[in-house]
Amino acid sequence: MDVGAGTGRAVKLLRETLPQSRVLGVEPVSELRLQGHANGLSTDALVEGDALNLSFRDEEFDWVIETGVLHHIRDFRKAVREMCRVARVGVMISDANNIGQGSATARAIKYAVKSIGLWPAVNFVQTRGKNYKYSEGDGVFYSFCVFDCIDIVRKKFPTIHFMNTETSSPSLYRTAGQVMLLAHR
Repeated sequence: MDVGAGTGRAVKLLRETLPQSRVLGVEPVSELRLQGHANGLSTDALVEGDALNLSFRDEEFDWVIETGVLHHIRDFRKAVREMCRVARVGVMISDANNIGQGSATARAIKYAVKSIGLWPAVNFVQTRGKNYKYSEGDGVFYSFCVFDCIDIVRKKFPTIHFMNTETSSPSLYRTAGQVMLLAHR
């Protein structure tokens, strides 16, 4: 299952690559689902759904993935718990790592601020109390770091791997703006 599947690009690719598998995309935005349906995905392949309350049984899917969606969800921790609940084998999260974004100086400052526990306060001040930002290219987004999902994911899937999805140093936490977490039993 792909959480926040958008127009279903990944769903379509996975269905073509794994024709014997059940591949499903969940997307809350009707316009995106309609575009996916117009591009050939059935209404059974790309369905309405909310990452905070997935309407599926526990462990209904072998794998649950998300790519670039969690930073748009205010309560990303709840969404990750839901992903883990409906996954049987594992989860894949490929998204932002706000600590690894920006100049070397900005990354060092963010690392220090987060290390001493002041990240929520700095984020509150920086966003003028809204706790979110907006950009023309990305819309509304929240402060998000893939590494903040580890404690939730590890409760069910103890084996966790990380991979950079852009050029970085070996210290992904401090230098990769986008990171993939792959967790399984």
